[in-house]
Amino acid sequence: MRYLKLFLLLIIFISCSNSSQNIETRFNLPFEKIERAPENPILSPSSLSWEAKDLFNPSSIEVDGKIALLYRAEDSTGIGIWNGTSRIGLAWSEDGIHFKREEKPVLEPSEPYEKPGGWKIPG
Repeated sequence: MRYLKLFLLLIIFISCSNSSQNIETRFNLPFEKIERAPENPILSPSSLSWEAKDLFNPSSIEVDGKIALLYRAEDSTGIGIWNGTSRIGLAWSEDGIHFKREEKPVLEPSEPYEKPGGWKIPG
């Protein structure tokens, strides 16, 4: 499971680092169009203390027929301008709409210089 988490994080960071480049890519998508789910939002802040304030920046991948969703979540413990410490959470779904969250974040700040704001998506 540890290697899966690291692989998923690598995918997120690679996709984010390439998003600012003006490179035209042509490929065939496995669907015709994207529509917003009527159940929107499919994931919101929860009663878990580490994701009680905000939840955003999701990224998903299919793993063994299930959807793995990595997301950034914030609590309200940040200081100063941050006013929230970010962590990366993981949720799983059979259908891409209904998700079961992991109880603990897969990445969280561990160094003193990370704790004012926590983990952020580069960009």
